Amino acid sequence: MALLGYRNTLGETSVGWKCGGSIITSRHVLTAAHCIRNDLVVVRLGEHDLSTDSETRTIDIGVKQKIRHPDYDKSDGHSDLAILVLESEIPFSATITPVCIPLNEPERSKRLVGYSPFAAGWGRTQEGGKSANVLQEIQLPVVDNEKCKGNYAAINKVVSQKQFDNGVICAGYQEGGKDTCSGDSGGPLMMPFAKEGIYYYYQIGIVSYGIGCARAEVPGVYARVSTYADWIKSTVEST
Repeated sequence: MALLGYRNTLGETSVGWKCGGSIITSRHVLTAAHCIRNDLVVVRLGEHDLSTDSETRTIDIGVKQKIRHPDYDKSDGHSDLAILVLESEIPFSATITPVCIPLNEPERSKRLVGYSPFAAGWGRTQEGGKSANVLQEIQLPVVDNEKCKGNYAAINKVVSQKQFDNGVICAGYQEGGKDTCSGDSGGPLMMPFAKEGIYYYYQIGIVSYGIGCARAEVPGVYARVSTYADWIKSTVEST
């Protein structure tokens, strides 16, 4: 997990944590395109409880470069992913480690409907509520894209033909009650896959958008990582 820090209006000495991200290499963090702003200056790694400085050893690293996906469309949230290139190498440890990207089979084309991957972040714990100090984790069932599209059409929130294509994955409970929320944007939706008896966490989604938080019949929408795996790989290799 990574936290994205934005320069406070009072100056660089104070930052606000407004988005999440995930470590994908020793120099790169994956996040959402809509989290990219001019005042994004730093990522924090190794964090758990924001209310204390003594619980975990955190590392702050400056952001050197911000790369939005070239097809990002803010009107419908499509291709909502970006890569941050950091100013220095990440010192990996037991609490700071990269997530896997589904570049190969079978993870890349795995049909995920019916599975309940994990999401994590420091976002609001309820709609209109306060952001969490302690890192939160939740499992959310993957919803078929056509059903998801129908849910959004019912509240007149389908605005384009491509909005619910293979570039997105939806997840959430039909009855509501559990969800990612404001402040979780850019964070990972993760699924464990076994390799020779060992489980590795693969990132399958990036928190993109929803309507409110945890509302019934309104699943959250995530950028589908496998669709953009080649772009992620080539961007990492070129930076």
